[in-house]
Amino acid sequence: MAFRPAVIVRTPAELKDLIARTPFAGPRGIEPNKLLVVFLVGGPDENARAKVLATKTDPEELRMEGRELYMYFPESMAPPKVFQTALILCSECCSFLKRRHGS
Repeated sequence: MAFRPAVIVRTPAELKDLIARTPFAGPRGIEPNKLLVVFLVGGPDENARAKVLATKTDPEELRMEGRELYMYFPESMAPPKVFQTALILCSECCSFLKRRHGS
């Protein structure tokens, strides 16, 4: 069985848009060097979204917007609880891709 990784491409316009719509923007003043955006192949289904959003990640914060997973690390990235959530989402997306492509 061959592994065919998905390639995720965002246009310059899409990158500008995802920066503009970051759910962490606002009056509280986030530190940009503590923000991580994970690009997803597609928008997760409701089951995957519910699993991700139900995961407790304090003090890290997590938001999902369309095909992006936004993570904010107010203290540091080590050891982040939020990566457990990212793994859940990746697992769900991989299962979706396998079902969709018959692998």
